[in-house]
Amino acid sequence: MTDKAESSNKNDQSSERRVTIPHFPKSKDVRLLLRFWEAKNLEEVTGLRKSIQSLRGTPQKPVDWSNPQTWISERLKGKDRELASDMWNMSNHTVNPRHTDGAWTLCRRFKLLKEKRGVLKLTDAGQDFLQNEFGESEVEIDSMEGIFELLRLIEDYEPCQPKHLLPDWSTYLMQHSNNKTESVFKDTLNRRLVNLIYRGLVCKSEKNLYQLSNSGRSYLHQTSPSSSPNEQDEIVMLARKQITVIKNQLRERLSKINPADFEELIGHLLRKMQYQDVTTTSSSGDAGVDVVASIEMGITSVKEVVQVKRHSRTIQRIVLDALRGSLRRFDAVRGSIITTSKFSRGTIEAATASGEPPITLIDGETLIELLIEHELGVQKQKVEVLCVDSDFFSTLSEN
Repeated sequence: MTDKAESSNKNDQSSERRVTIPHFPKSKDVRLLLRFWEAKNLEEVTGLRKSIQSLRGTPQKPVDWSNPQTWISERLKGKDRELASDMWNMSNHTVNPRHTDGAWTLCRRFKLLKEKRGVLKLTDAGQDFLQNEFGESEVEIDSMEGIFELLRLIEDYEPCQPKHLLPDWSTYLMQHSNNKTESVFKDTLNRRLVNLIYRGLVCKSEKNLYQLSNSGRSYLHQTSPSSSPNEQDEIVMLARKQITVIKNQLRERLSKINPADFEELIGHLLRKMQYQDVTTTSSSGDAGVDVVASIEMGITSVKEVVQVKRHSRTIQRIVLDALRGSLRRFDAVRGSIITTSKFSRGTIEAATASGEPPITLIDGETLIELLIEHELGVQKQKVEVLCVDSDFFSTLSEN
């Protein structure tokens, strides 16, 4: 039986997929390291890993790990220094020897490497991973480590930010891993998103919005191992689709609402967001400012001016500059622009310019998220889903 078959059989024996690689690496880094580790002495490789893990800085003297050229020569000696330098140079200064735990764990778990007389050798699975992008070994890893599930989530919510994916991703990890904390959920999500971007399966916009590339969509639908979702999975998928439908309906409503009603809607939203003394000013002829409100920040009440823009044109910087110029007239210290469209790059950069009062920018997609979050223009309906409590019946048999 080949090494790859042994690995596959072992994973097939599991009744469910288990996500076990916390520091999920870039696939290109794994391929570089497979080439580097092959034919290396196992004891020397593990010795280097232990030496690096033992390096610790102090609050008074923190270690800067970002420059291997410096810390390798300063902190390592002998064979460790030689091996780490070779790794850094072999990768053309792209693989930091400090950050290889994820790749090492992946190679060992999926049996991409084996030991023979103290020397590391590529297995059949390792050869397949090295030579075939999206080959059998990589598909197996993606299946076990939640990559296909993440691609499905992105397809359901795209274009989306990580925060939109996190609730469903967390639920998946609760069921398919030993990870139970929010910080781990976020980290595993972010590392896998980086992996997908480098592989060209996911695109990321300047506004931190993720969506599948054509290659990602093809990989998901043509390569993803088939699975039969249970009834609860189907309910979740239907709920996701329904959210997308509601967002589209809200987008259509907002595009047709008249300006006065839109300003009133924003006033309601600000109150839901704990703003106080919310007042519309359009009827008073205050050009550039539509709403004035205050919000508690610690023990201080801060006045804020808001401009509301309901149209499809991209908001340019001139609008932001005009609003910023109105702050003093209202004794305000900051402002917001809320629109159904989007903002130009210059506007986004100017919003947080150093030495200037901050201006918060809320585009159409963010506005829809806020309306849903605060249940304005939408109603949330709860559906109870029953499932058998196996733990309860287990306690009966114990008694």
